[in-house]
Amino acid sequence: MSFSILLFATFAFFVDFQSGYDPRDLSLEYLLMERLAIRGVLDRNGLSTRPIPERSWNEKLRLAVPRTEFDSAALRALSKATDFEEFALKMPIRLHGYLAVRDTVHRHEIYSHLYGTAMLRLRTVSLFHKSAIFNRRMSNWHDLPFYDPLVDPDFRLVCFEDKPVVGERETFEVRTDRAYIHIELPFGDLEVGRDEPRFGPGFRSAVAFSGYSQPMEYIYNLRVRNRWLTFVTFNAFASDTIKWKRVSAQRLELNFWRLTVGFTESVVYNSSDPFKYFNPLGLYYITQRRGESNTDNLMGGMDISLFVGQKLKVYGELLDDDIIITRSHPSPSKYGLMLGFHAVDPFGLRNSDLIFEFTHVARFTYAHVYSDYANTPEIVGYPFVFWGGPNVDCISLDIFKFWGPENGIRLGFEFLRHGDDGMHSGYQSDIDIPPNRPNFDRIFTVRTVFFGDFKGVKAELGAEISRLTGELRDGWRFAFRFDIVPMAPTVSFDKLLPHLQGGKVTSTP
Repeated sequence: MSFSILLFATFAFFVDFQSGYDPRDLSLEYLLMERLAIRGVLDRNGLSTRPIPERSWNEKLRLAVPRTEFDSAALRALSKATDFEEFALKMPIRLHGYLAVRDTVHRHEIYSHLYGTAMLRLRTVSLFHKSAIFNRRMSNWHDLPFYDPLVDPDFRLVCFEDKPVVGERETFEVRTDRAYIHIELPFGDLEVGRDEPRFGPGFRSAVAFSGYSQPMEYIYNLRVRNRWLTFVTFNAFASDTIKWKRVSAQRLELNFWRLTVGFTESVVYNSSDPFKYFNPLGLYYITQRRGESNTDNLMGGMDISLFVGQKLKVYGELLDDDIIITRSHPSPSKYGLMLGFHAVDPFGLRNSDLIFEFTHVARFTYAHVYSDYANTPEIVGYPFVFWGGPNVDCISLDIFKFWGPENGIRLGFEFLRHGDDGMHSGYQSDIDIPPNRPNFDRIFTVRTVFFGDFKGVKAELGAEISRLTGELRDGWRFAFRFDIVPMAPTVSFDKLLPHLQGGKVTSTP
């Protein structure tokens, strides 16, 4: 039996792109990749289409030429993120949660996770599965509404079932984060199964695909790439309570000298015809116009990233969900806009990053004019578009200071203004107050986060203070958040296979 037939890996073929501290952020690995791309160390093609395949990831690292000592350390850290033990099974444990005081109301929420990852690999074909069991301890269950992303973004750990897995008491809960088949192709890769997309150049905001919702079930996710372009198209089922809810998308990303331009088209539909948008190269706009009705929710847009020298990336993203430019049109213009910049070592402060983003999503955006929940871009109540929903303005400013590529401090400021409309507020909708309407009008948040890898123990510890104003909630909130992943035991299976040498039991981060 060849050693390539059986391979249990400690990391996925696709690197996770969400922060454990806050699922709205990109991970530290992607932040380092963006920094190195701005500095001209890494090839930036495909960085705005995430997750990035491991093969493409390793190609970028192998061809990178560091300019400073910190660049070299960052490249080593990124290489370690995709390194794995052959014939190994990893069971990491994660502690995650927060302690909060809101006015006179004390609230806490603490999770403990036990992850299991496994991969079976045969040459260019791989099977990956990542599931977890977790335990939650919390107070004041009814203190927060179901949809309140700024106050309680840890929705991934919420149990959507009324009855626990075992018995009548909530002893533990289970979930599958990722489960897919991945096939390497000479021109790209193909994925089938459960995963989550994120498109666009933003660190904290994305108006088309943010990766914020529950994962999608891909029928296919095809990626084609070369030096100058990346083309991604997928057709997926939404793991929702609505039958036949599906999502299709196409993205073309072009990489020029100092400019990256991406074009995205997507559609959310509930048609009984499962092959309506199955063609990976068909234009959804034409397919929709030839359909029997206008119930499909079609959206499109583009994003641009301009790299200035080796210090700055200026970027923007525009989503078109019916942009109206004539005054005679009865319905409002529906669009989303995000603008930002990422500065490396600003003001001469070495090993630091400054990221600013402004996001505006107009009223009635995302909800189709004739929608009845079936065609909104969300999964189980959480948007896979901009996490704040429509009728919103958001400003964020983040400063990172690194003591090493895996250690540092983050200072952040965020302001969000939210109107009365939610994801289901269509222009001709009969819904007056959507069930997922945020219960605040404005929120100001200041946060401090320490992050690091301490002898194999990865941790993010932070504190934040928020001021909420609104009709339904008004007051101050202080919270302490933590995300800790201790050193995970990794068991190698070399000894179980007589023809292989060097079996061992190790502990790796």
